[in-house]
This record gives sequence, C-alpha cells and structure tokens, in this order.
Amino acid sequence: MKIQDTATQEVFIIPVLKKKDENNLICPSCSGKRRNKKLKPLRFNAEKRTGICHHCGAKFIEVKNDYQGMETKTYQKPIWKNKTNLSDKMVKYFEGRGISQRTLTEMKITEGDEWMPQDEKEVNTVQFNYFRRGELINIKYRTGNKHFKLFKDAELILYNLDAIADSTECLICEGEIDCLSYLEAGYKYAVSVPNGAGQKNQNLQYIDNCLDYFENKTRIYISTDSDAPGVALRNELVRRLGEERCFLVDLEGKKDANEYLCSWGNEQLLQRIHSAKEIPIEGVF
Repeated sequence: MKIQDTATQEVFIIPVLKKKDENNLICPSCSGKRRNKKLKPLRFNAEKRTGICHHCGAKFIEVKNDYQGMETKTYQKPIWKNKTNLSDKMVKYFEGRGISQRTLTEMKITEGDEWMPQDEKEVNTVQFNYFRRGELINIKYRTGNKHFKLFKDAELILYNLDAIADSTECLICEGEIDCLSYLEAGYKYAVSVPNGAGQKNQNLQYIDNCLDYFENKTRIYISTDSDAPGVALRNELVRRLGEERCFLVDLEGKKDANEYLCSWGNEQLLQRIHSAKEIPIEGVF
C-alpha cells in the first residue's frame, strides 16, 4: 500500500498491514538514517489509515490511486516521429558497448540533431524515448561527449516502464545504457531512472509518478553504480520501495552493468541478477 508524509508530500510503499488495528513498521522517513535500521518506530492504524513515527514525528496517511492530496501538474509531451533509422556510426558505437542493433530497434532508439545548452549549438544526439502505455512521455538526449538533457517540462518517469507493467519483479538501474545491457543479456524487466544519481538530494519524483507499477512487485533488484552517488541512489530506492522486497545486485567491482557486460558477457551479467543479495529484515529467518 502507499502512504504519504503529510509534511513533505513524499509517497512511500509499505508492506500490506497484517493487523486490523496498530501495526509497527519501519519508518520510510528516518529508519534508513538511523544506526539500527531494523527498529520499527512507525505505528500505523489500519482502521484509521493514518500513522505517526515516534522517533522523527513524521505523520502519514494512506494514498489512494487518485493521489489524493498531491499537487496536479501539467506536463509537456514530445511528439513521436517514429524515425528509428540509425547511422552506421551510431550502430557501431553501441556494438562497441555490447549492445546489438536488434536491442536498439526493440527499444525504439532514435538519432537526430538537437540544440544542447552545454554545447550552445545543435549537435547529433542519440535519443532514448520514454513511453508509458505506448505513449511517448519524455526523451533523454545524449551527445558523443556525454552531455545530457531531457525534453523540457516533460514528466519524469522510468525508462522502459511498459516492460514491467504485468511482471511481479523488476530491476532498477542508473542509466539507459545499463538498462539496454540487461535487455541484451536477456532480462526483460529492467528499467532505468531518468536523471542518474545526484550528488546531493535524490529527486525521486519519477518513483512517485510510477508508483502504481510497483504495487504488484514481490522482488525488486537494485543495480546502481558503485560510486558514492550510486550508493546513495541505491539506499534511497530501498528506503522508498521497501527493503523487504529489494535485492542488491553485486557487479563484482565493475562500475556499472555495461562495463560488466563488456568485460564478461551476457550470461555472466544475467547471473548477477540470479545471485543478488537480499537485505536482512528483523524477525525474518
């Protein structure tokens, strides 16, 4: 079920309540920051559908599917042009990173000139198209010198979101190329965050916009970069989605999934998912 912090408006997913009255739970607002992360200071009343954390004082209410209490925002949507022909140079670039043309075609990767503010001119870009229920919602533009931008004023959602609509499991990674790497390896339920891992505060608005896709998930694999921002993103995803169903993918010292793919191949990357480590939960053996 989904609950919302009445002060910050953040939305979290918590386990299904087992008791009809008071339930003791891990607090999604403060437990991840405490030394003993297994304590359960949040008391949530199943009848009143409200709760309060007796450590940080955060108050929560249940959130229905209509996202009651959340601000409604108007987003801009790009127009889908369906021009999926890629240049030989672009195809060879991805082949050099272990990504086949078949995967690029399946994911509707496009290419074209785009004004990039970092370059202050139009340059050729690879375009990662973000769909939800078959509708184009956002576009991530990437240049050869690793400059990025998203479509202006578009809604933030997860990349490859439609792939996990009916599955009971999924994998969340840090970038589109990592997502393509898992798809190339044969795992079809991989999604990527749209804005990487920030240095400071994690903007997980895309999780709020996609919460309905996680209600049926029993296993969520987390595969972020091994650097400090990647670890921070991993911890925040676990906090928001619930540690009882999250599993951490160990890439054995490699920076990210694509580097692992290029080093060891499809089968070995797929094996990293099968050997993902669960997070110990208090009282569960």
